[in-house]
Amino acid sequence: TGGGGGGASASQSSIDTANADDTSTTTTGVVASAAIPWMLTKKERKKMKRMKKKEEHQRRTDEIRLGLRDAPEPRLKLSNLYRVLGAAATRDPTAAETIARNQMWIRQMKHELHNATNQLTPAQRRDKKRRKLVEDTSKEVHVCVFVIYRLFGTLNKTKIYLNATQFNLTGALIMLNTMEENGSGDGDANGDAKKLKMMKEEGVVDMDMQDDEDEDEDDDVDLEHSDYGDTDSKKDLKFKKMGLDTDGNLSLNMVVVEGGPKGIGKYQRLLQHRIKWNNVQNNCCKIWQGTVAKRTFQKFHQIKMNTEIELKKFLKIHNVSSYWDMVKNSPSVTCI
Repeated sequence: TGGGGGGASASQSSIDTANADDTSTTTTGVVASAAIPWMLTKKERKKMKRMKKKEEHQRRTDEIRLGLRDAPEPRLKLSNLYRVLGAAATRDPTAAETIARNQMWIRQMKHELHNATNQLTPAQRRDKKRRKLVEDTSKEVHVCVFVIYRLFGTLNKTKIYLNATQFNLTGALIMLNTMEENGSGDGDANGDAKKLKMMKEEGVVDMDMQDDEDEDEDDDVDLEHSDYGDTDSKKDLKFKKMGLDTDGNLSLNMVVVEGGPKGIGKYQRLLQHRIKWNNVQNNCCKIWQGTVAKRTFQKFHQIKMNTEIELKKFLKIHNVSSYWDMVKNSPSVTCI
């Protein structure tokens, strides 16, 4: 009988343990389900914020009435001076005004000190900008293809490269059968060198930089009214403006960028609005924009190609040969 009683008690304890486990599991499940956040609208969030502030104000008021908290000092201003101080302000208005101005100065200093304490350092601001530009491209990648006929100097080429790296974009700037040009729409070659030096010293290009570019008459010459006396000079200039070299071969710059939608949008604004391209019309054309499954480039390349065969070979390595077909068949290139 003693052995049987022991077995019954052991079985009862095991049942109690199982019930406790079930209870804990159920409780955990309830807690996990309760942890799901509510999806509130903007109007509902504002209402909850007002209610919370009202409750906090009511709690402070009750504590003041019960003597648990000291009443706050009146917020003196020049506009409410006589209403707050009453007869004291009437007896000595100069002293009352001094008290009000002192309180105003203390509030201003507290405000400025709070702003200075929470202000980010230049390095922290740059990190914040970089974090805001990081986008998830695991599901889809946005791609854009541009054609630029002339770069007008090394400064614009540097802007194309640095902004692509800052916007976390990969791709390539392919210079097909192009010649090095001195100067740019922002000034002469010496000005370009100074600006490039400043960029290197800072280590980052200001993304909100406005391109206040002066008009360069030498790069935007009307062929019919130009002062060039030599016919060959007119011919060379005409070929440059049409995207051909002096021998009639295709000469252009192809830009392929891939990344998130935000970075692609900012980069498109850079090429088509912020950079003025010496006020030459239709110098930069967007050929195609769409989405692909994954990135095909690991970084942003700057490559100079002498022939179309080299360009096709480079694109074929990255499995994007169709981009060049779209460029060749686009109206902006076929009209050359």
